Amino acid sequence: MPYCPNCGAETQPGSKFCSNCGTPLQAAPAQAPVPAPRPVATGEQIFASMSGLSKGLLGREYYVLLMTPQTLLFVKLSGEDRKQIGQEMTAHAKDEGVGLFGRIATSLSASSNMGDYFIGWTPQQVSARFNDVFSVSVMSVREIRVRSMDTTDYDRKYELRVKATGFNEKFRLSRHEKDEHQALKQLFGGKYKSNTWFF
Repeated sequence: MPYCPNCGAETQPGSKFCSNCGTPLQAAPAQAPVPAPRPVATGEQIFASMSGLSKGLLGREYYVLLMTPQTLLFVKLSGEDRKQIGQEMTAHAKDEGVGLFGRIATSLSASSNMGDYFIGWTPQQVSARFNDVFSVSVMSVREIRVRSMDTTDYDRKYELRVKATGFNEKFRLSRHEKDEHQALKQLFGGKYKSNTWFF
């Protein structure tokens, strides 16, 4: 039961004046709702990535391949996505105390190393942030093959083909970072195939 702030008499809820002394009564201020705590991301995390994947006419559709122990995520990135990620990677480098030249190097390499941006994320975080994400269960993969397309010795290109239940896709692959392929070998063992000695 509320009380009058002037005389202390009990008042009826919703009354505008105290029935004992006539003091105007103010409605109790509405309390701002307490925001719900942000959920903490739990579950599998991305431990490795592969950048430089492309599809479409002249390879204009840009993808990154993200790996967790249970899932492969193929994320299609628009030009605006890539620009935003590059800016965030550069800002993060600055926050970490990286000097000007280091930040310039981060900015220049962001487009080719964009998969690094996602390390530590969960698949749920990726799907919440980006619209075009296709996930493939690691257990459903029958074969992953890297094939040299034998262009020239100076401009070697590769093709990445993934065969899985409900997913049979190939991508142009413009990078040849050994650690990225080692991660695929770690995940898939004998299901990983390659016709080039480099991998």
